[in-house]
Amino acid sequence: MASQRPTQPRQKTHQLEAQPLNRLKIAVFSFERAEQACGYIRLVSPMAALAHDMDCAWAVSYKQNPLFRRRLIRTGYLDFADIAVVQRTFPQKRTVRALGKILSAGIPVIYDTDDLLFDLPQDHVLRSSFEKYKPYMLDFMRRVDVITVSTPALGERVQSYNGNVHVLPNLVDDALWSASSSPNASGKTVIGFGGSSTHAGDIAMIEEALLTIARTHGDRITFKFLGCVTERLADLPCVEFIDFQSSYREYAQTLMTAGIDIAIVPLEDTHFNRCKSNIKWLEYSACGIPGVYSDILPYNSCITQGRTGLLAGGSNGQWVEALEALITQEELRRSIGIAAHREVLSNYSLSSTGHIYSDFYRSMLQNTRQNSMDTLRKRVGRLIKRSPFKY
Repeated sequence: MASQRPTQPRQKTHQLEAQPLNRLKIAVFSFERAEQACGYIRLVSPMAALAHDMDCAWAVSYKQNPLFRRRLIRTGYLDFADIAVVQRTFPQKRTVRALGKILSAGIPVIYDTDDLLFDLPQDHVLRSSFEKYKPYMLDFMRRVDVITVSTPALGERVQSYNGNVHVLPNLVDDALWSASSSPNASGKTVIGFGGSSTHAGDIAMIEEALLTIARTHGDRITFKFLGCVTERLADLPCVEFIDFQSSYREYAQTLMTAGIDIAIVPLEDTHFNRCKSNIKWLEYSACGIPGVYSDILPYNSCITQGRTGLLAGGSNGQWVEALEALITQEELRRSIGIAAHREVLSNYSLSSTGHIYSDFYRSMLQNTRQNSMDTLRKRVGRLIKRSPFKY
């Protein structure tokens, strides 16, 4: 679960660091594995970067033998925690008893999500599974003290279930991602894509543009797809495919050693995708890799066109134009890579901005203690409030 501490000094000295404070103790209830992206980005890496200020106990573990795999939920951690954080799909039928204990523990309860999990697109590969969790997630969202989300757009969508919503943006772990990634020694321009099978529709959206680029540049370019590719693109002689890495650290290492010159990040314009974070821009920019991104939220809210990335609309022609610019103009690639790298390290990295996590947790704990009687009334009301579930 532990990640490396950031090696770069923090650029901002926050007032809380100068004060003699007790360490925060946070109990995390999540079915996301600590080594996988959702758990690592949202909880593991921020809390590891702030290990001088807080301790994190992962309350879900796995017991496995050749016959079965069993999840163990340690609600006893609540007796020692200052705050409980419940992530993503932990609220479901089999966790009802644990959710009841969490809500009645007498400590602030946070529900954290970085996706619009209760409103997945009809063709999303996980929709049928997540529909079973939906009523439990929505009911739990109404009962917690606060919901934390990764983007303002997502915050607006969940606000109807709980008026207390706080944006904790995804931050890049600059102890993990490095601008000193392996250089491209092939003599060809390498265009790279990284993502799980859930992004098949995104690649299909620009498939014709990539086929055009392949026909135009032939053996002068190479496409590298990490984790997902369409059948037509996979048949091209200039395409290399690399299996998806479920470990986020392994994924980062694979991406950094792939020798990518240009990143492509297509994203279909859907309400679900508009709630996503800009994590791909953070990752590529931390590596100093320039990229072409879909001109929608979450990317057009952070990218300065032509300086920290290129934005392309929904037409294949715009994608061809943007890719041609980066393929043929090496100086443009270099300047965008440098500017994006500086922007991310200054404003979107754990070493520069990670303190916002501990600031929020401490302010929440302080407000809860100041309003202890209100909190007690709220929790009593929460326990007796009629619910479709038996907590």
